[in-house]
Amino acid sequence: MKKKIIVSLIFNSLIFVLVFFCSFCALFDYKFITNPSIISFKPYFSIFQYFTTDSNIFLGIVSAVMMGFEISCLAKRKYELPKSILFFKLIATTTVTLTMLTTIFYLAPRDPAGYFNKFQDSNLFFHFIVPVFALISFLCFEKTNKLSKKTPLFAIIPVILYATYYAINGFSNVQNGIVPPAYDFYGFFDAGFIFAIILIPLMLFVTYLISVVLWFVNKKEL
Repeated sequence: MKKKIIVSLIFNSLIFVLVFFCSFCALFDYKFITNPSIISFKPYFSIFQYFTTDSNIFLGIVSAVMMGFEISCLAKRKYELPKSILFFKLIATTTVTLTMLTTIFYLAPRDPAGYFNKFQDSNLFFHFIVPVFALISFLCFEKTNKLSKKTPLFAIIPVILYATYYAINGFSNVQNGIVPPAYDFYGFFDAGFIFAIILIPLMLFVTYLISVVLWFVNKKEL
Protein backbone atom coordinates (compact mmCIF):
# COMPACT_ATOMS: atom_id res chain seq x y z
CA MET A 1 0.00 0.00 0.00
CA LYS A 2 2.91 2.34 0.73
CA LYS A 3 4.23 1.94 -2.82
CA LYS A 4 0.82 2.80 -4.27
CA ILE A 5 0.65 5.95 -2.16
CA ILE A 6 4.10 6.98 -3.40
CA VAL A 7 3.24 6.35 -7.05
CA SER A 8 -0.10 8.13 -6.64
CA LEU A 9 1.74 11.09 -5.09
CA ILE A 10 4.04 11.23 -8.12
CA PHE A 11 1.10 11.21 -10.54
CA ASN A 12 -0.83 13.82 -8.57
CA SER A 13 2.25 16.02 -8.42
CA LEU A 14 2.65 15.75 -12.19
CA ILE A 15 -1.02 16.53 -12.74
CA PHE A 16 -0.89 19.58 -10.48
CA VAL A 17 2.28 20.96 -12.09
CA LEU A 18 1.03 20.36 -15.64
CA VAL A 19 -2.39 21.87 -14.97
CA PHE A 20 -0.84 24.93 -13.31
CA PHE A 21 1.68 25.41 -16.12
CA CYS A 22 -0.82 24.85 -18.95
CA SER A 23 -3.42 27.09 -17.31
CA PHE A 24 -0.84 29.87 -17.09
CA CYS A 25 0.15 29.34 -20.74
CA ALA A 26 -3.47 29.32 -21.89
CA LEU A 27 -4.24 32.43 -19.84
CA PHE A 28 -1.47 34.38 -21.57
CA ASP A 29 -1.85 32.62 -24.92
CA TYR A 30 1.65 31.19 -24.75
CA LYS A 31 2.06 28.44 -27.36
CA PHE A 32 5.11 26.69 -26.00
CA ILE A 33 5.17 24.07 -28.80
CA THR A 34 3.94 25.77 -31.98
CA ASN A 35 5.16 29.33 -31.35
CA PRO A 36 7.37 29.55 -28.24
CA SER A 37 8.73 32.99 -29.08
CA ILE A 38 5.45 34.86 -28.53
CA ILE A 39 3.64 35.48 -25.27
CA SER A 40 0.75 37.84 -24.62
CA PHE A 41 0.85 39.94 -21.46
CA LYS A 42 -2.88 40.52 -21.67
CA PRO A 43 -4.69 37.70 -19.87
CA TYR A 44 -7.41 35.85 -21.77
CA PHE A 45 -9.91 35.18 -19.01
CA SER A 46 -12.24 33.72 -21.63
CA ILE A 47 -10.37 30.41 -21.24
CA PHE A 48 -12.53 29.78 -18.17
CA GLN A 49 -15.64 29.54 -20.33
CA TYR A 50 -14.40 26.18 -21.61
CA PHE A 51 -15.24 22.93 -19.86
CA THR A 52 -11.77 21.72 -20.86
CA THR A 53 -10.11 24.38 -18.72
CA ASP A 54 -12.56 24.10 -15.84
CA SER A 55 -12.39 20.30 -15.62
CA ASN A 56 -8.58 20.29 -15.67
CA ILE A 57 -8.32 23.02 -13.04
CA PHE A 58 -10.80 21.12 -10.87
CA LEU A 59 -8.63 18.01 -11.22
CA GLY A 60 -5.52 20.06 -10.44
CA ILE A 61 -7.07 21.34 -7.20
CA VAL A 62 -8.19 17.84 -6.19
CA SER A 63 -4.72 16.48 -6.96
CA ALA A 64 -3.08 19.21 -4.87
CA VAL A 65 -5.30 18.37 -1.87
CA MET A 66 -4.65 14.69 -2.43
CA MET A 67 -0.91 15.32 -2.37
CA GLY A 68 -1.31 16.81 1.11
CA PHE A 69 -3.16 13.73 2.35
CA GLU A 70 -0.61 11.38 0.77
CA ILE A 71 2.35 13.19 2.31
CA SER A 72 0.53 12.98 5.64
CA CYS A 73 -0.08 9.25 5.15
CA LEU A 74 3.59 8.63 4.44
CA ALA A 75 4.68 10.73 7.42
CA LYS A 76 2.29 8.93 9.80
CA ARG A 77 2.85 5.53 8.15
CA LYS A 78 -0.89 5.06 7.82
CA TYR A 79 -1.36 4.22 4.18
CA GLU A 80 -5.06 4.87 3.66
CA LEU A 81 -6.60 7.90 1.98
CA PRO A 82 -9.83 9.48 3.26
CA LYS A 83 -13.04 8.58 1.48
CA SER A 84 -13.80 12.25 0.83
CA ILE A 85 -10.74 12.92 -1.36
CA LEU A 86 -11.26 9.69 -3.33
CA PHE A 87 -14.87 10.79 -3.87
CA PHE A 88 -13.68 14.04 -5.47
CA LYS A 89 -10.92 12.26 -7.42
CA LEU A 90 -13.56 10.05 -9.05
CA ILE A 91 -15.61 13.10 -10.04
CA ALA A 92 -12.57 15.00 -11.32
CA THR A 93 -11.27 12.00 -13.27
CA THR A 94 -14.70 11.55 -14.83
CA THR A 95 -14.82 15.17 -16.00
CA VAL A 96 -11.40 15.11 -17.67
CA THR A 97 -12.15 11.72 -19.22
CA LEU A 98 -15.30 13.25 -20.71
CA THR A 99 -13.16 16.13 -22.00
CA MET A 100 -10.71 13.72 -23.62
CA LEU A 101 -13.38 11.54 -25.26
CA THR A 102 -15.36 14.56 -26.50
CA THR A 103 -12.20 15.94 -28.08
CA ILE A 104 -11.16 12.66 -29.66
CA PHE A 105 -14.55 11.72 -31.11
CA TYR A 106 -16.29 15.07 -31.65
CA LEU A 107 -14.16 18.22 -31.54
CA ALA A 108 -10.96 17.03 -33.24
CA PRO A 109 -12.68 15.45 -36.27
CA ARG A 110 -14.61 18.71 -36.83
CA ASP A 111 -11.62 21.04 -36.55
CA PRO A 112 -11.04 22.76 -39.93
CA ALA A 113 -7.34 23.11 -39.07
CA GLY A 114 -6.97 19.34 -38.84
CA TYR A 115 -7.53 16.58 -36.30
CA PHE A 116 -4.30 17.10 -34.34
CA ASN A 117 -4.87 20.84 -33.98
CA LYS A 118 -6.76 19.99 -30.81
CA PHE A 119 -3.64 18.33 -29.39
CA GLN A 120 -1.11 21.15 -29.47
CA ASP A 121 0.44 23.31 -26.76
CA SER A 122 -1.70 23.41 -23.59
CA ASN A 123 -4.42 21.40 -25.29
CA LEU A 124 -2.07 18.45 -25.73
CA PHE A 125 -2.01 18.17 -21.94
CA PHE A 126 -5.59 19.30 -21.22
CA HIS A 127 -7.12 17.04 -23.86
CA PHE A 128 -4.95 13.96 -23.51
CA ILE A 129 -1.92 13.70 -21.22
CA VAL A 130 -3.49 14.97 -17.97
CA PRO A 131 -6.67 12.84 -18.41
CA VAL A 132 -4.49 9.77 -19.05
CA PHE A 133 -2.44 10.48 -15.93
CA ALA A 134 -5.66 10.88 -13.93
CA LEU A 135 -7.02 7.56 -15.23
CA ILE A 136 -3.80 5.68 -14.46
CA SER A 137 -3.50 7.09 -10.95
CA PHE A 138 -7.16 6.57 -10.02
CA LEU A 139 -7.60 3.13 -11.55
CA CYS A 140 -4.25 1.63 -10.60
CA PHE A 141 -2.93 3.33 -7.46
CA GLU A 142 -5.91 4.85 -5.63
CA LYS A 143 -8.12 1.81 -5.29
CA THR A 144 -10.84 1.75 -2.67
CA ASN A 145 -14.04 -0.09 -1.86
CA LYS A 146 -15.32 2.78 0.30
CA LEU A 147 -17.21 4.57 -2.49
CA SER A 148 -20.86 3.56 -2.67
CA LYS A 149 -22.86 2.71 -5.80
CA LYS A 150 -24.45 6.16 -5.62
CA THR A 151 -21.12 7.96 -5.96
CA PRO A 152 -21.08 7.99 -9.81
CA LEU A 153 -24.29 10.03 -9.77
CA PHE A 154 -22.42 12.97 -8.27
CA ALA A 155 -20.06 13.03 -11.25
CA ILE A 156 -22.80 14.46 -13.46
CA ILE A 157 -23.16 17.59 -11.29
CA PRO A 158 -20.27 19.52 -12.95
CA VAL A 159 -21.72 18.66 -16.38
CA ILE A 160 -25.21 19.79 -15.32
CA LEU A 161 -23.78 23.10 -14.10
CA TYR A 162 -21.76 23.62 -17.28
CA ALA A 163 -24.61 22.56 -19.57
CA THR A 164 -26.89 25.05 -17.82
CA TYR A 165 -24.36 27.84 -18.34
CA TYR A 166 -23.75 26.81 -21.98
CA ALA A 167 -27.47 26.64 -22.80
CA ILE A 168 -28.28 29.98 -21.16
CA ASN A 169 -25.28 31.62 -22.82
CA GLY A 170 -26.30 30.22 -26.20
CA PHE A 171 -30.05 30.83 -26.15
CA SER A 172 -29.65 34.35 -24.75
CA ASN A 173 -27.41 35.36 -27.67
CA VAL A 174 -29.40 34.02 -30.61
CA GLN A 175 -29.13 36.20 -33.70
CA ASN A 176 -31.51 35.53 -36.61
CA GLY A 177 -32.19 32.07 -35.28
CA ILE A 178 -28.49 31.22 -35.06
CA VAL A 179 -26.10 31.10 -32.08
CA PRO A 180 -22.86 32.88 -33.12
CA PRO A 181 -19.61 30.89 -32.74
CA ALA A 182 -18.52 33.32 -29.99
CA TYR A 183 -21.31 31.87 -27.81
CA ASP A 184 -21.29 28.35 -29.25
CA PHE A 185 -17.57 27.60 -28.94
CA TYR A 186 -18.09 23.82 -28.99
CA GLY A 187 -20.44 23.96 -31.98
CA PHE A 188 -23.28 22.17 -30.20
CA PHE A 189 -25.85 24.46 -31.85
CA ASP A 190 -24.44 23.94 -35.37
CA ALA A 191 -27.03 21.28 -36.19
CA GLY A 192 -29.90 23.28 -34.72
CA PHE A 193 -31.56 23.76 -31.36
CA ILE A 194 -33.15 20.30 -31.37
CA PHE A 195 -29.72 18.67 -31.64
CA ALA A 196 -28.43 20.79 -28.74
CA ILE A 197 -31.44 19.89 -26.60
CA ILE A 198 -30.96 16.17 -27.34
CA LEU A 199 -27.22 16.43 -26.74
CA ILE A 200 -27.54 17.59 -23.13
CA PRO A 201 -29.18 14.41 -21.71
CA LEU A 202 -26.88 12.34 -23.93
CA MET A 203 -23.80 14.01 -22.42
CA LEU A 204 -25.19 13.46 -18.93
CA PHE A 205 -25.75 9.76 -19.68
CA VAL A 206 -22.23 9.37 -21.11
CA THR A 207 -20.78 11.14 -18.07
CA TYR A 208 -22.65 8.81 -15.72
CA LEU A 209 -21.54 5.79 -17.75
CA ILE A 210 -17.90 6.90 -17.59
CA SER A 211 -18.17 7.41 -13.84
CA VAL A 212 -19.76 3.99 -13.29
CA VAL A 213 -17.00 2.30 -15.29
CA LEU A 214 -14.29 4.15 -13.34
CA TRP A 215 -15.97 3.33 -10.02
CA PHE A 216 -16.31 -0.35 -10.96
CA VAL A 217 -12.75 -0.78 -12.24
CA ASN A 218 -11.28 1.14 -9.31
CA LYS A 219 -12.80 -1.11 -6.65
CA LYS A 220 -11.65 -4.34 -8.29
CA GLU A 221 -8.60 -6.31 -7.13
CA LEU A 222 -7.88 -4.42 -3.95
